[in-house]
Amino acid sequence: MGEREVTDLLRRHGLPLNPLRVAELEAAQKRLDTATWAELIKAGLFPDAEGMTEGLWRSEAKFHWLRPSHRGRRSGSRTATPR
Repeated sequence: MGEREVTDLLRRHGLPLNPLRVAELEAAQKRLDTATWAELIKAGLFPDAEGMTEGLWRSEAKFHWLRPSHRGRRSGSRTATPR
């Protein structure tokens, strides 16, 4: 997926954001029609192979927090992205 954002596409089709939730992905494949599943394959979210429901995207958690500055005022937020 690279750096492409696919959260909205996943949510629109009721797919879990975590690609390791295999049971939910398999249930989604059974629930979605053929055209929708083909759209998801074309978008690169699933392999183009019969019976493969492995999600090809990665899930990131981003944390933001405010920290006090040395003068007791709040400074900007920080971001941590898991590797």
